[in-house]
Amino acid sequence: YEEATVAEMYMLNVTSLGALFSQALVVSLFIGATYSVGFGRNITKANKNRAKLMGGSLIAITIATIVLRIVHFLEVIGFTYLLGENTELGFTKSFWIYFLFIMLFSVMFSLFVAMVGVLFKNMAGALAVGLALSLGFSSFFLVIVNQIVLMVFKLENFDIMEYTPDGLFMIFNLDLEGEVVIRSLVVAIVYLVVSLLTSLSLTKKRDI
Repeated sequence: YEEATVAEMYMLNVTSLGALFSQALVVSLFIGATYSVGFGRNITKANKNRAKLMGGSLIAITIATIVLRIVHFLEVIGFTYLLGENTELGFTKSFWIYFLFIMLFSVMFSLFVAMVGVLFKNMAGALAVGLALSLGFSSFFLVIVNQIVLMVFKLENFDIMEYTPDGLFMIFNLDLEGEVVIRSLVVAIVYLVVSLLTSLSLTKKRDI
């Protein structure tokens, strides 16, 4: 670690999923207030255009996610310089592309957790799923699922983690080839769009 660049340390921190914990917590509390806190519940219930109100909430979540990721990035820079000797930044073009992808994945993750909160109409559901993903608990279950898929369909190179909200953070790195990058981009966008549309649709159609 003493000889690692800031870029390498940032990638190690992202892979560990630690920063996702704070995201899951913030998003769960925010969405939970819509259904469990009297003030937020009353505003949502009285508003004729609930989808528009939820859209504003999702924009706020997106902004908060970006801020959290920037703070995390600055924390990594600070700690790397404190703990390392003759530390180099290592901010190449590849790193900034990686950073933008991680930002996209982070927004996708937050909107996915928000969708779970809307689906269950409470904070507990969003928090449970968010923490399970951010703390890696889901990985144990997915490893079993992956082995079953490999045996049943007789696949050789399939990895289910490449298609999960938390798995994208773990498999994505600075040295990935074009095919993996494109697949990760498509998976992230699909999750993001589905989460966004589902949250808006459920908020518009269901009672609070």
